[in-house]
Amino acid sequence: MKKYTMIFLALGLAAAPLGQAAWENGKKSLKPLTDDTKAKVLAALPAKATAKPKKPRRILVFYRCETFVHGSIVAGNFAMQELGRKTGAFTADLADEYSVFNKANLEKYDAILFNNTTSLALENDDQRNAILGFVGQGKGVAGIHAASDNFYKWKAGARIPFYSPAPTRSRHAIPVRDVRACRSLPR
Repeated sequence: MKKYTMIFLALGLAAAPLGQAAWENGKKSLKPLTDDTKAKVLAALPAKATAKPKKPRRILVFYRCETFVHGSIVAGNFAMQELGRKTGAFTADLADEYSVFNKANLEKYDAILFNNTTSLALENDDQRNAILGFVGQGKGVAGIHAASDNFYKWKAGARIPFYSPAPTRSRHAIPVRDVRACRSLPR
């Protein structure tokens, strides 16, 4: 029995860095936006916020992928930063490292936006509890496209409802049917 335990332990330790390696390789496939694409994204954004926030808002845009890497991640990141800047409604911080999911860091955010994330697998219970605590405080969680394609080994995380215009494996995604505002954006 001891022999098999050691084999499984060795296999587990060897597999641990695979997620990071997969993301590092996938991240290389993300291409910078062209000036033309940036112009199209900017043209699709509203000129001002529909309501003035009572206080400054800050969102965390998380864009890591452990499996399929969507090429539109870069456009989503750019759009969210520019939407906040252009309307003054919020500031958007970008992140792709799981270490951002800790209680102290999440305190400064009003929402987490999962931008085309796939097969996320948080590293520890502290990160999972930080997200659950964030949601439990009534703070916002939203997702773009594949955001509900995550947390397969974390039942509570898989139950977090996301808004998603894409077909998804999650029973908790809420499809967006009216995407007319997005038609001018590059695919």
